[in-house]
Amino acid sequence: MDLRKFGSLKNTKTISERGKIIKEEFKEFYRKGNVVYECSNFGRIRRICRTTIYYLKPYLRNCYEYNQNRRHSVVVKIDRKEFNCRKLIAGKFIRPLRSNEVVISRNGNIFDLNVKNLFIITRSNLGKNTGGKTSKAKKIYYYDNLNYRYTYPSARNLAKYLGVSYQTVLNIANGKTKNPKFNVKWCENEETIIQNP
Repeated sequence: MDLRKFGSLKNTKTISERGKIIKEEFKEFYRKGNVVYECSNFGRIRRICRTTIYYLKPYLRNCYEYNQNRRHSVVVKIDRKEFNCRKLIAGKFIRPLRSNEVVISRNGNIFDLNVKNLFIITRSNLGKNTGGKTSKAKKIYYYDNLNYRYTYPSARNLAKYLGVSYQTVLNIANGKTKNPKFNVKWCENEETIIQNP
């Protein structure tokens, strides 16, 4: 007789069902002898021995450093090998990654390894979305008639907004136009004017 049909026990789960849910949460990704390594869709990584279960703590690894720009990845070390946690969890619970794809975090927190926070994107689309946010990108300012400043990630975006050619925006920003129709300045030029009045 199933007692869950009555009253407060209606929505509860039996012990066997709880165990089934816990087993479905983890998927195996590495095995060495009798030791099994599993990852969870909540971002947990554990090692199962014969008698005990250990939960591994991911750590931050600096991939490379170039012009003070750092890219970090959250990794876990297993058998002298480093596994990228985001790629690992996305590959097991979303789909296998292709060679031109990367995994990013939706909320920007790289330590949030929940599968709902992970998103697979191609490298080209990632560059289009985040390329203008890098320190290398030359931002450009546009001042309207009320002298209100608008910031654009590139001269091409501003040319598209103004409805003129890309070369026209470059000529105005570089000071090659005698009577410009638009007030356009590079971000670096504006900062040097402010610093050296």
